[in-house]
Amino acid sequence: MIGHLVYFRDPFELVFMWGAPLGAALSGFVYQREWKPVLGIYGSMLGIYLIYPVSWALPLWGIWDTLVGFGLVLIYSLLIELVNSGKVRLESQSIVILFAAVIGLEADILFRIFLLVPGQTYWFFYGWTVEQLQIIWMSSGIITPIKVFLAAITTLMITKAVLLQIRDSSNAGLLEE
Repeated sequence: MIGHLVYFRDPFELVFMWGAPLGAALSGFVYQREWKPVLGIYGSMLGIYLIYPVSWALPLWGIWDTLVGFGLVLIYSLLIELVNSGKVRLESQSIVILFAAVIGLEADILFRIFLLVPGQTYWFFYGWTVEQLQIIWMSSGIITPIKVFLAAITTLMITKAVLLQIRDSSNAGLLEE
């Protein structure tokens, strides 16, 4: 959210920036292995987008990464259910961090898509026609996944370093339980 305020584009961006805390909340749920709120929120926004008539005029490949994100939510939900039932063990913290990062980032993007298309901000804020929205939509299928990939890798590296530092500090007796 600070980034949106530092690099201020337009006053409408203040509405779209609320996708970041939503993505962070869903990342937190994923990290805590709570998949039901993630599936409910992500699935609801995606479902409403898919049934909204304007979205039918937009190429589906423009949101392919968001659809993959939903697939990851489904895979993660199944994985956690298998872990909770004792059928599978999930040893790798890196996998959980990557799931949390990607799902949270994609939830942020989906929130923006949700506001832009079903929320009709493409028309209300920007005065775009559906044809103009279609042109803008063409680049989103390329640019957005690259940003998500870079952000997820960066998140994994930073989070692993922070967790390692916390563990080392805890082992050294610097942190109290």
